[in-house]
Amino acid sequence: MSPRKLLLLQIYLYLICLVTAITFLIVVGNGLWGVVGMVLPRLTISQDDYKTISSFEHYKNSRARLDRPQEISKTGQIDETELRLRWEEEKLLVLDSERRIGLREFIRMWVWIVLVVPIYLFHWRAARRLKDETETPVARVTG
Repeated sequence: MSPRKLLLLQIYLYLICLVTAITFLIVVGNGLWGVVGMVLPRLTISQDDYKTISSFEHYKNSRARLDRPQEISKTGQIDETELRLRWEEEKLLVLDSERRIGLREFIRMWVWIVLVVPIYLFHWRAARRLKDETETPVARVTG
């Protein structure tokens, strides 16, 4: 093979290594964010969801604007205990949903790692082998 083709092959192999290494870093970052979402879901939920679950008063005020007329009792208000139960249910649902999203990110991370690491290792070994083969005997002794 000509020196030019060998150089192009080496560049290709190292480029694939670079792309897979960057992919690995991004995927691990997302996976670790998923772990944070599983362990501390209040930290990773959206601002609107956080406002909804953090305060019963905020939930109560926002629900008053959204409730349908048939849910309102004769006094013009939804029973406070019923509303508090709904808030507790919604809070559990939001936190459980965030944990589920975190788990999905964590599983996705491992799927990508299983795909990317072998591709990286194959190309890295091929690049190193090609480099060793193209070195002259004099360069090996002095280098």
